[in-house]
Amino acid sequence: MRILKLSFEAVGSFGGKETIDFTKLGTGSGLFLIHGPTGSGKSTILDAIVFALYNDVALESNSSKSRLRSDYAGDDQISWVQLDFEARGQLYRIWRTPKYERPKQRGSGTTSQPAQASLWRLSSEDADPGDAIASQPRTVNEELANRILPLTKSQFLQTVILPQGAFSRFLRASSDERQEILQQIFGTQVFERMQKEFTERARQAETNAQAGSTTIVSKLEIFADNWNKLAQSVGSSHSELGTLRDTLSDLPKVLDEDLIKSWEAYYLLPAAHSNQWLSTQSQQVKTAGTQYQAALEKKEAAKTLREDFQELTRLLAEDKELRERQQGIETNRRQIALHERAKLVDSEIKEKLRYQENLATAKTRLLTALQTCPAPFDTYPLPTSETSLDNLNAKVAKQQEDNSKELGLLAPLIERQKKLHTLEVAAKNARKGYIEHSRAAAQAAKELTLLAPQLQTLQIRQLRLEKEQLSFEPARQKQLQLRHYEGERQHFLQDFKRFHSEVNKLPALKQEVETRRAATDEYEQGFFVDSAILLASHLEADIPCPVCGSLSHPDPALGNANRERSLSELTKQKDELSGAEATLKEKEEQLRKVRDRLRDEIQHLRQSWPGKAQAIDARVAYLQAQAKELKAVRRQLAEIEKQAQQYRDLALTSVNGANLEKNKYVNALNQIREITTEVTASGQSSNLLARQNRLSEDQKKLALLVKNLTSTKEALGNLAQARQRLEKALLGARFPDVQAVQAALLEADKYQELKTVVQTWDQAFQTNQVKLKADRMQKLRAPEFVLPDLEALTEKARAQAEILRQKQAELAKVQEQLEAVEAAVSDLQTATAHYLESIQDSATLITFANLARGEEGSALRAPLATWVLLDRFEEVLSAANPHLRKISGGRYQLSRSDSESSRRRNQALSLAVTDNSSDKVREISALSGGELFYCSLSLALGLSEVVTAEAGGIEISSMFIDEGFGTLDTSKRELVMEALKNTSTSGRTVGLISHVDTLRGEIADQIQVIAAKDKGSTLRIIGN
Repeated sequence: MRILKLSFEAVGSFGGKETIDFTKLGTGSGLFLIHGPTGSGKSTILDAIVFALYNDVALESNSSKSRLRSDYAGDDQISWVQLDFEARGQLYRIWRTPKYERPKQRGSGTTSQPAQASLWRLSSEDADPGDAIASQPRTVNEELANRILPLTKSQFLQTVILPQGAFSRFLRASSDERQEILQQIFGTQVFERMQKEFTERARQAETNAQAGSTTIVSKLEIFADNWNKLAQSVGSSHSELGTLRDTLSDLPKVLDEDLIKSWEAYYLLPAAHSNQWLSTQSQQVKTAGTQYQAALEKKEAAKTLREDFQELTRLLAEDKELRERQQGIETNRRQIALHERAKLVDSEIKEKLRYQENLATAKTRLLTALQTCPAPFDTYPLPTSETSLDNLNAKVAKQQEDNSKELGLLAPLIERQKKLHTLEVAAKNARKGYIEHSRAAAQAAKELTLLAPQLQTLQIRQLRLEKEQLSFEPARQKQLQLRHYEGERQHFLQDFKRFHSEVNKLPALKQEVETRRAATDEYEQGFFVDSAILLASHLEADIPCPVCGSLSHPDPALGNANRERSLSELTKQKDELSGAEATLKEKEEQLRKVRDRLRDEIQHLRQSWPGKAQAIDARVAYLQAQAKELKAVRRQLAEIEKQAQQYRDLALTSVNGANLEKNKYVNALNQIREITTEVTASGQSSNLLARQNRLSEDQKKLALLVKNLTSTKEALGNLAQARQRLEKALLGARFPDVQAVQAALLEADKYQELKTVVQTWDQAFQTNQVKLKADRMQKLRAPEFVLPDLEALTEKARAQAEILRQKQAELAKVQEQLEAVEAAVSDLQTATAHYLESIQDSATLITFANLARGEEGSALRAPLATWVLLDRFEEVLSAANPHLRKISGGRYQLSRSDSESSRRRNQALSLAVTDNSSDKVREISALSGGELFYCSLSLALGLSEVVTAEAGGIEISSMFIDEGFGTLDTSKRELVMEALKNTSTSGRTVGLISHVDTLRGEIADQIQVIAAKDKGSTLRIIGN
């Protein structure tokens, strides 16, 4: 993982925008320094990185993110952070704003500015980011945490950014905490998941085994209960059952195979103990059933005889009653026969009357048809015989034939006369269409002539406007140059304003240096005077002066010495004076460079001035307005041209239509002349259609007359045949005349009533006689027949049924109990088979789980997730110890320990520090601040080296260390710096945040945080 570029604005101590390109820092030594006064905002840089990646600050989780909003930010200024970084071989850019309170734009009080975030994937460092892959804080956080960032925030703060108070966290971490960090770094989480999966499966297998054991015991208890009930019913021995119950009283939670198989001997005992009882009971049930069946048969036979005797009594009474009614039935039977004979003749009588009515109707219609027929038929008398009907029919047929011939001659002439009318209408319409098309063509030509001047005017305007638009693009480019010039000019004015402000501060800095110089000179003079007085106070005669060695002291210094003055204070004041002079010199040099740059910029602005802004903007605005006008002219011109084309098309269409209608008119006139000539030549009346209609009407009337003649002749024949059939029917039915027939007829209801009475009596008498002649009735009528005692036989059958029921109930109860025992045995055998199969399958799983958990006796001696990290942890320690030995002068060494001062079970990744000078192991908590710092640093460097070389893990290419160098003496600091410089060989860059002044002279690339009281801090990049 590598931090590439950081930009932020209005964040922490910084009121403006700052940018740090980390790819240009530490390119030589692998180191760069971040320094500045306390509280100036050095740690804000780390906060910005952590906030961009993890939406949090670089301290503990309970630290407030409110410190991200700069106190120097303007009301409308947005606080934001943008970070370019590389992770998992891919480049990304993230942009965030924190949630903060800002003044309301209207009214008083504050309003909440919501957090925002966007995330891009970059193809290269300078590429356009394109569309964001996430644009909401929630989705950005999920994308970073789940797919992009290889480390959590806590792990990031122990391997990449080591803030104040957290530098030694990895060194002081517990074994479990260290395991979690190493898992993320080396990508071994799969073994943690495997370990948990094995453990969970083993736990589930054990739970399943206990549940299976509980099920088997429950089923075994059911078997014992059912066996006990069966034994009580058949009266068998309970000794084996008692033994089984004793076994159930003390069973383990998980049953083994041998115990389960020991129960199989009991499964067959219930059936064996019950066989003799079942055999005896079955025979008793069979005997009772035979006796009951015999008693039941006797009872049913007696019951049948009693019912037959009752039936005989009823039949004899019914026979007597039927014979008493027999004479009346015979009278009814004769009336029915006479009615049915008369009914046959009555139908012929009705048929004759119907044909008489038909003949009368036919004559009436024939008379009407004669009266409506054309002459001479309308004066003919009504014919009454078949001969007169045939004669009239022949005359009508002759007249119909003559009319048909005349109609055949009129048909073609009438069709020609009908076409004449159609042609006259067509000629009239064609003439009218010709006139309308001619007028439309003339109107279209007139409208087209009126459009020509307007069309020409618009074409001229279009050419003029298009010519003016040729100068639009040069004018637009000049306007863009103007905007660019104005932006550069604005930036120049802002820079000049800042330069002027800094120049105004220069006299105060010079005054401060002069004040310090005067104070230092005064302090130095006083210090030397005091030193001379103190030295003189210790001079003795004949004893050499410690300064000049003289034995005589002719003019010793006199006075009272100020003992509060000291050499260290003098040195401190001189150092402060040197620092102030260096700062003044640096500021003067900086202002000189800014002055030279501003001179170059103003010269560039003078040379690049494009002209007056008002004239340029006015020219562009004028051309833009002309462009809109050109667009409108083109649209109007297109509409007019479209309208003109429509008039042209209309004129052409109208001319063609007029010519077509003219041709139609001429053709219609020619055909009218031809038809008129043809009708005149035929010699017929001009009203041919009226003649045709009259003849057609005569034909219809004659056809109706023929139809009525035929109907009348048919009615005469039908009536004659009906009279003959009636005479034959009277003779066949033995009736003398029609009146006798009518006297014999009955009403329909009366006839149906008599017939029903006779049929009912016949059916009842026949049924009665059949039943009386049956064998079982004849037997009952014998003199020796005696009726049996049905009540006594019924009581005997009931007693036998009760005996059978009791025997069957006892047998069914035992059989049901035996089936329950066998079902319990079957369930028990099925459950035990499944259980034994499952515990055999889970045995290997439990072995693997114990191995993965690192249980006692396991070959791993540690949990699997820890065991796979042991070699890598040893590699980290092996890589860290050379740094530690070099820094500590060979005194300290890091090693893995199997125990730590805690009661945690997993201590395989515990860490120990060995003091080689005393050959003792020291507690981490017992190390001094400096020792803790360089031990932690060595461990961090070793971890980075191993991770970089590890193909399957992540690469940590950036590291930031906040403070800690102040705890080291000069020699240790030099050794630490040498170790850090060696990191550049692996491509890693380390950023140091420190107050130690000597580091400024040792590290070329620096980020100086410059604090300003009223405007917030700014950054100065040195060396890149």
